[in-house]
Amino acid sequence: MADIPVWDLIVTEKDLAIAAHGRGFWILDNIEPLRQYTPSAVASADPVLFKPAPAYRSGGPAVIQYLLKSPAQNVRVEILDAKGQVIRSYPDTTNAAAAGRGGRGRGAAAEGDSAAAEGAGRGGRGRGGFGGNQNPGRVAGVNTFPWDQQYAPAVTFPNMILWGGATNGPSAPPGRYTVRLIADGKTLTQPLVVKRNPLHGATDADLQAQFALAIQVRDKVSEANRAVIEIRDLNSQVADRLSKSQDVQLQSSGKKLTTDLGSVEEAVYQVRNQSGQDPLNFPIKINNRLASLLGVVSRADAKPIASAYPIFNDLKGELKVQTDRLQEILTKQLPAFNAQARRLGLAPVTVGKPVVF
Repeated sequence: MADIPVWDLIVTEKDLAIAAHGRGFWILDNIEPLRQYTPSAVASADPVLFKPAPAYRSGGPAVIQYLLKSPAQNVRVEILDAKGQVIRSYPDTTNAAAAGRGGRGRGAAAEGDSAAAEGAGRGGRGRGGFGGNQNPGRVAGVNTFPWDQQYAPAVTFPNMILWGGATNGPSAPPGRYTVRLIADGKTLTQPLVVKRNPLHGATDADLQAQFALAIQVRDKVSEANRAVIEIRDLNSQVADRLSKSQDVQLQSSGKKLTTDLGSVEEAVYQVRNQSGQDPLNFPIKINNRLASLLGVVSRADAKPIASAYPIFNDLKGELKVQTDRLQEILTKQLPAFNAQARRLGLAPVTVGKPVVF
């Protein structure tokens, strides 16, 4: 700031606005560490997790700040709902880290966590400076971590191309949450309140209804994509076994197995997509239609439109037909192929937990 008179100060829930006569105004944002800082508390604690200010839906991220007296080797930030269930964790070790790599093309909107290495680092950033979630900072000093107020995104797979679909998780409805910081084995928690945006017309009940539907749709997007991941994993194993023997019975069983698995995959996902423009030529399949519905339901702070529910029920039914087909293949055809593989001394194809991207 220039050396000028300050004519007004306004303190909000989390910011300090400073107005100067004729020279504009400045904002010192995210002042919770200043409010909560006491020498006695900070002197005896390491780390220190400051209580976050209330966050408003569609009003920017929930800002989480913590103090490390020395650099930490491992830092994790977790968000828990009112029931104590973890709804988001950073670094994300489940399925969100590569969600941003999956969706491509117009409207893919697969907004996974950024792979930024150090989080916001020491101190706060200017208003509007948060470009999305990243890994929590580990440096000495006050670290600032923004939570985008979203639940974890849907499972995706590499090079997935969607048209007009979304895989990001639903926005958290208004309510009480908990921030949990784990730094080099030490765990601290603080409450976090998410409030309804007062500038929007949706009620708390509207937003709860939106979340209830959106989280179900997200889970079905994940179910569809997991089926594709599982099929590709199985086909890769089958191809490996077929490459090791030209036995007629093995080859016949393996080719039928991969053909039938491929038929399920093609019903769930448009396998001909190679670029973001390909959906113009090839019709979208079940996972894309579910992702499109997720985008429509989650797009604004509003109660879902009435037609969203029957559309979702139809898509659930279509997906169940394909997942039932997949289960029948795994129950009947896979054991038959594995019997041929064992006869030839080859390792059986296993249905394990495939790698989720």
